[in-house]
Amino acid sequence: MTVDNEVQKAVREGPPRWYNLALRGAFPTTVDAEASELGGTQAAAIARDGDGSREPDVFQLHPKLEAVYPVIRAHHIRGGLKPGKPVFTQDCVDVPEEYDWIPSGIDDNMVPPNRKVSDAVVNGLWKAARQVAGWKNDFIRFIRSLRLSGQAPATKLLAQGEIPEFPLRDDDSGEELGWPVWVKASKEVAGTHDGVIGPLHDEAAVLNACRKLAPLGEYQIQAHVPGRNDVVSPHYIVLAGVLHFLGVSKLLIASGNTHVGNIVRLHDGDQNGYGRLSHPLAMRSFKAGMRGAFGFDVMRFFRMLGALLIEANYRWNGGTAPCLLAYLLGIPTVYFRFAEVKGMDLAGIVEHLQRTGREHTPDKPGAMLLVWGSHSVDGVVGIVTFGDEAEALWLDTVESMGGTAAEAH
Repeated sequence: MTVDNEVQKAVREGPPRWYNLALRGAFPTTVDAEASELGGTQAAAIARDGDGSREPDVFQLHPKLEAVYPVIRAHHIRGGLKPGKPVFTQDCVDVPEEYDWIPSGIDDNMVPPNRKVSDAVVNGLWKAARQVAGWKNDFIRFIRSLRLSGQAPATKLLAQGEIPEFPLRDDDSGEELGWPVWVKASKEVAGTHDGVIGPLHDEAAVLNACRKLAPLGEYQIQAHVPGRNDVVSPHYIVLAGVLHFLGVSKLLIASGNTHVGNIVRLHDGDQNGYGRLSHPLAMRSFKAGMRGAFGFDVMRFFRMLGALLIEANYRWNGGTAPCLLAYLLGIPTVYFRFAEVKGMDLAGIVEHLQRTGREHTPDKPGAMLLVWGSHSVDGVVGIVTFGDEAEALWLDTVESMGGTAAEAH
């Protein structure tokens, strides 16, 4: 099984890239501000070294990570990667024009100072992309404008402060939502899951949830999709001004609706049509000015063998870096999940992987650290494993270190 050659060539080649995923505020959270500040380390794995015809990719890291980075760099090199050049700053710095700037998000304060005038992303286009579908309510309006209403769950949109009347109905079709339902804040509450409440089975529970979320801004009430369901994400990235479909990953959801990882199987391609479901939205977003990496959440439900669009993710998300790693290494199956490993520091983790033969190398599928910056604060690392037995390998690796699967991050 192989990965898509055209996309792999685009990921591996092209002009030098500048990843500013570690900017101050790029990963806001209300859970642990210090841990959040140390984010963005996945760029250390996907940034490429120069090949003689171009400069190496540049990626930004928090200055606190400078001392430990040589251990990570050596670990990545043994894993078959050719890492780029780190810059240890959280500041938003100028990005030379010869670099393909890969944004960390769609906030104006994350735009390099010298790109604010010259880059079309900032000349109204980026804001237009954000307004198209940046938050949950915008996304529902967006797909309704494309006449795709039937490809999303029945939804009632509510303004800030608005309390619904019953029975609950879809604004577009008039269809009753039925029971149970979910109440969701339109704007993502980063680092928490307080903005998604459900499933709720009666009017009293819905009203309680609405009174909690209504003062915060726009929100929505959405019909529950029955049966055994999965959430998958089609992933996209813009490289050198060209939109690429990276593939689809399955979200790993822990208790409390917490997203804790992704499974990437690029050899599955788009056999289930999840990409085709989101391609029109991706193209519209790209034309509106969206750049960098982004994706969509799709709920696939097994009772009726169908799928529904849930929301847009106009930012890097959990499956982006694992997809890119799959192309860089030429390995179509990647399992990524957060783990709590509190009995050793990062150097100890890397040493353990190498000593026990569990470290990934070009000759043997194994484990690699992908998200590691906040380990000194919260004891959590994001570990990727590769190959057909990737999930079992991940579990064996974490257990061998006395760790456990993280329930939140």
